[in-house]
Amino acid sequence: MQNLFLLYVPKHFGENSPLPKVLGDFLQKSASTRFELTISPGYLGEGKSFICQASAIFAGHVSRLIIYRGMTSYTRFNTTSVDFQCSLCVNVTQMPTNNDHRKMMFFRSRSNTEAILIGSSNFSAKTYFRKEKGEADLLLFYDNAVCEYYRGMINGGGEDNVYGSCVLSESIAMRGEARQYLDSIYDEFVNNAI
Repeated sequence: MQNLFLLYVPKHFGENSPLPKVLGDFLQKSASTRFELTISPGYLGEGKSFICQASAIFAGHVSRLIIYRGMTSYTRFNTTSVDFQCSLCVNVTQMPTNNDHRKMMFFRSRSNTEAILIGSSNFSAKTYFRKEKGEADLLLFYDNAVCEYYRGMINGGGEDNVYGSCVLSESIAMRGEARQYLDSIYDEFVNNAI
């Protein structure tokens, strides 16, 4: 039985985003070792710049990447495979309509949804690797070891603590049903994306 944890990850204007470290720590501390990453990157994006810069974080942990493009009606890349100049198997799929604006990442392992990142803005390098914008993201997950690690990092303090502004909470509504809940969100997304 897994409980659902939520990590609020803010990025303030003029600051480096804690999100790359948060995602890297999730991948390293998780009980699962290999993930398939499904992304709906938002408006006019295929997430290429974000993935290229984040590939160092994903290296060794993500074996396959699926990008669903929903807010663009044109094809900038081959829709079956893209050379992202990183060591990932990447598939890009155009959604049947171009009005899906969701910004989500699904971390899946052995057909289970282990975590979902819900973004406040399009997944792009400009958003997450530069200091030009303020953003906030929410990571939903159920791995107890990851939760304890995040808790320790948040409480650790220090001026260089990128977790200092993060907020960790536990859902009382999803006690013991977190895996099924995250899988149902993934299923709803995929069923509406194809």
